Amino acid sequence: MRNPSLGAETLTADRAGGVCGRRLAAIGPVPFRDEPRLHLRFYDGFYQERALTRRAQAIATEIFGSFPCTIKLRDAERELAIRTSAEPAYSLISDPSKHLWYTFRPKGPSPNLRCKSPKTIGCKDANCPMDTVLSVFRRSGCTRAGCSLPSGSLIHQPQQKLVDTMMTADLVHLAHRGDKSIVVVSSDDDLWPAIQAVASTGAAVYHVHTRDRGTPSHYAAHVGSEYHEAKLTVRGAP
Repeated sequence: MRNPSLGAETLTADRAGGVCGRRLAAIGPVPFRDEPRLHLRFYDGFYQERALTRRAQAIATEIFGSFPCTIKLRDAERELAIRTSAEPAYSLISDPSKHLWYTFRPKGPSPNLRCKSPKTIGCKDANCPMDTVLSVFRRSGCTRAGCSLPSGSLIHQPQQKLVDTMMTADLVHLAHRGDKSIVVVSSDDDLWPAIQAVASTGAAVYHVHTRDRGTPSHYAAHVGSEYHEAKLTVRGAP
């Protein structure tokens, strides 16, 4: 059996080894009883353009400072010491030399975002500062004559890009190269098609939810005994 693999979307501020130990405790030692080794991949929006973000640098420091290590898992019958290695997911497993850039990007205001006039909701102040907000939204930029500064250069939301599809590609690759046990730590429904595809190959999938929820029954009905689900609530987890 090849080493079981773990997909985890994000790493919290805790020490990485401790986080993984708590999450793996939800499934116990069964996936590792034939070969007590594990390789972890942590997924996140690591690159802003072609440079690692500060968060990515902090995560890398945590990972390389915490691994390799031994994580002990136990159940009523046994305790296993799992030799564990880890890496940030900068590239696809199938093409490791080519990093995927631009996985963290600022997103400007949505074109579907709407702003009402303060007067329409009862404001009677003729100099209401929210009128300026309305003008900025209508013009998509500065209201001063001659200023071309767009609102998106000031108002933006950071977002991850490619992360879900990276995990999907890696999960399918692991299953088709012959990995027999794969652990996925995520509560994101967008990963379900990949989980179902992996289970369809006969690989055992251990799915650890990081939120207090389970897999919806209309998804779980499509997989059989090769799918194993565990629930886990970790404060601050994705």
